[in-house]
Amino acid sequence: MGRAAGCADMPECGILYRPHLVFNPNTKLYLLFYNYINRHNHHLHGYGVLSAAHPAGPFTFLTPTVNVSRLSSGPGDFIPFVDPTTNKGYILYSAAHWMSLEELTVDFLHSTGKNATVKNGAFGGTMFNPYFVEAPAVLRRNGLFYALFGHCCCYCYQGSGLFVYTSKDPLGPWVQ
Repeated sequence: MGRAAGCADMPECGILYRPHLVFNPNTKLYLLFYNYINRHNHHLHGYGVLSAAHPAGPFTFLTPTVNVSRLSSGPGDFIPFVDPTTNKGYILYSAAHWMSLEELTVDFLHSTGKNATVKNGAFGGTMFNPYFVEAPAVLRRNGLFYALFGHCCCYCYQGSGLFVYTSKDPLGPWVQ
């Protein structure tokens, strides 16, 4: 089918990576989320979104920045996901190596500002407690959501591992 997107198509993009495709049942569009590094200052810039009527494209540029609450902390790895029982969208993402989860607007292009709660979590229970984590994944099985992520740099001193949290609702409370 060809190329889905490239940095030349997006403002400020220097390096494009970590794409994730989700279907938004509210808009009936496929959304291709991506992370990118700013071409001018080489800092992590944020999460952008492209859309298409078909999962193979062609894709149209929608927004250069999904306005998650902790974007200024340095956006890292992320995963957007949809609750199939409510059709609501969410994003689990790392910010300054802490993991955070937020609800997205109906079009999935912005945060509603609602953060998940985490039992014994960091920053007043609004972030998952382990520090220096990345590579999130979310799945739902038998009515229970699972948030999974591991240490940054699995080949570094702390090695590999997996943190597992569960909740009946994407906004929590999440327990380890």
